[in-house]
Amino acid sequence: MAENQLLSSIDQQDWLQPGVDRASELIKEAFQAGGEQGQQIKNALHGLWLGHPLHPAITDVPVGSWTVAAAMDLL
Repeated sequence: MAENQLLSSIDQQDWLQPGVDRASELIKEAFQAGGEQGQQIKNALHGLWLGHPLHPAITDVPVGSWTVAAAMDLL
């Protein structure tokens, strides 16, 4: 329930949208400027070679490492 309230609260922050839109445009332009090589990098980052988005794997490793390190520090 709290997660839904948090997401709803973030979603209501309309002042963030222009920044998000501009950042998205800049990233798309950067990949397009890279031509074929830019497309290959984009595909790699999107995990096409893996058959699954790469973002969860990239974020879960550091978060898991930090969690384990914090638990070990407590012990």
